[in-house]
Amino acid sequence: MAHNKARKAALETDVQSLERQLATSKIRITDEMIAPFGDKMAHTLRDGNNRFRSEYVHLFVDRVELSSHEIRISGTKIALERA
Repeated sequence: MAHNKARKAALETDVQSLERQLATSKIRITDEMIAPFGDKMAHTLRDGNNRFRSEYVHLFVDRVELSSHEIRISGTKIALERA
């Protein structure tokens, strides 16, 4: 458990550093990037290392909203641009 907390703290530090770098970057999400990214994430979440599946989700997903008609998953664009 302590190892996971330490790993999460290290990942959060990395995310903050990369977010600062991206704030000045010209990299932006395009339509052509979305499908390959989705495919790669789906593969990683299905077949990837069990220890890091949850961490991957936490890096990209800030909130999940459920209604009777839809599921809405949201996160920051900065995290997606970094990926």
